[in-house]
Amino acid sequence: MHPHALAASRPARYQLRHTCPAETVQRVHCFFPHTRPTNCSGAVASRAFSPTSVALRNRQACRAPARCHASAVPDPAAARLDGARVTQLRATELLAQLLQAPDPTGAARQHVEALTEDFFMTASTYLTLARKEGNADVAARLERALAAAWAVKQATLRPELQLLNGLVRAETDAARRQMYVSGGSDLVDTLSMNDRWFFSMLERMTNDVERQPPNPGKAQLLNRLRSIKKETEALERQAARQQDKKARDEGQQGKEDGGAK
Repeated sequence: MHPHALAASRPARYQLRHTCPAETVQRVHCFFPHTRPTNCSGAVASRAFSPTSVALRNRQACRAPARCHASAVPDPAAARLDGARVTQLRATELLAQLLQAPDPTGAARQHVEALTEDFFMTASTYLTLARKEGNADVAARLERALAAAWAVKQATLRPELQLLNGLVRAETDAARRQMYVSGGSDLVDTLSMNDRWFFSMLERMTNDVERQPPNPGKAQLLNRLRSIKKETEALERQAARQQDKKARDEGQQGKEDGGAK
């Protein structure tokens, strides 16, 4: 699973409220690429799909009113389509900037607010195309740009989401076990903070994936999410038992110290 892909099939949108003083609302996006980028005329992007060249073609196409609008009469569906094309154009242009930047991470930080679902959807589609067409060089460059963008975006998320994303990206049981070991007590604290918000989001994500239509990645992702639930609940129970034992031991030690006096 690619670093920025958390769920199979179509995008799953979550409205997540932070507990920070500003009470900012943040959308976290989970998706799997399933459409090809289109230009303003609705045509599928050329097989020569360099994001830089596609951005230029899209910009030129969207400047031609005759190609973008069949009628002067306002049409809500056409307006939504035009909005989607503009959004895709912006995402493609940002991806081109990251590919050309000497420091993709620094460039991503400068545009962190633009690292949205639409950006990752578009970039992931280009990556899928590059892999399907055997263009290893372009695929490698896209992977580096996406990894940099995802790392920057991940750093802006609340701790519970960072943990959940990391566990979902870990493709094997062994990789998740390593995360549990290295995370230690901090990881367990993250599981229980904010009224166990981690588990609320995990359940919400699982339910969302269950509602998706059948697709090649659905069963694998569901199994992974259910394994994460089982493993993290076991960690939480183990931590609670250890805490109870520590409290009993301290109480017993206090009694013994009092008796000795």
